[in-house]
Amino acid sequence: QPFSFKDWLEQQRSLLGGGSPVSMFGDQFETEVLVFGPGLTETSVQQTDAWIWQMEGSSRVTINQQEFTLSAGDSLLITEQSQYQWERNQGTVALFVVQNPERKKP
Repeated sequence: QPFSFKDWLEQQRSLLGGGSPVSMFGDQFETEVLVFGPGLTETSVQQTDAWIWQMEGSSRVTINQQEFTLSAGDSLLITEQSQYQWERNQGTVALFVVQNPERKKP
């Protein structure tokens, strides 16, 4: 069912300040879509490619010891098996998308 992403995002804003991501579609699909506000994703390794779209604010992503600064409108691909840390500043709204075939349910 089509919906307005802008309207959905406005309804979620109060949750984004808590440091936990908000899932757009739950965990029943192969593609995981999360919206993040300010906070820190500790050093982690993604098993599949992940894509970040920095919608508002700014953040810093360190991938395999290389640092990237993201501003509104920027996007970044984190390739599979890469070690990364993601520090999101106040005012951040960022979309995080992962397509993981292991999540696919019949």
